[in-house]
Amino acid sequence: MNYILAAACCAALSMVGQTVFAKPVQYTCDVKFKKGSWVMPKMDYRYDSEKGTVSLLDGMIWDHNDKKWLEATIQKDTETKLVFNWRFRAPSRNKTPIELLYTATANKQNGRLNVTALLVEHNHRSFGRGTCKLRK
Repeated sequence: MNYILAAACCAALSMVGQTVFAKPVQYTCDVKFKKGSWVMPKMDYRYDSEKGTVSLLDGMIWDHNDKKWLEATIQKDTETKLVFNWRFRAPSRNKTPIELLYTATANKQNGRLNVTALLVEHNHRSFGRGTCKLRK
């Protein structure tokens, strides 16, 4: 018994000073928005705190980005808040692509999400609010 206890203590001491890396996590978000908004009702994002990256997927990205996740840029990452943005070009009715700039603010403590979409060509903003849950 003493041998096992000594081995456990040695193993624990060998980990002192080592950085413990968090695994990337994925969140699924339900977002409410007004009619005519460029904000999608469902959005997933992957957050890797070790690498400092966020990637996301929503209906528009799925349809117009070959079903591939889109990389976002982290603007702010604190204990309580993650702010990230992304730029997306999508086809329009008149075949000229439209450019959209998005900013999302995720509250790490309560899962609330705010999303702003800016339609660049018309300087038109739309907003969405919702909640995100950790996907297991």
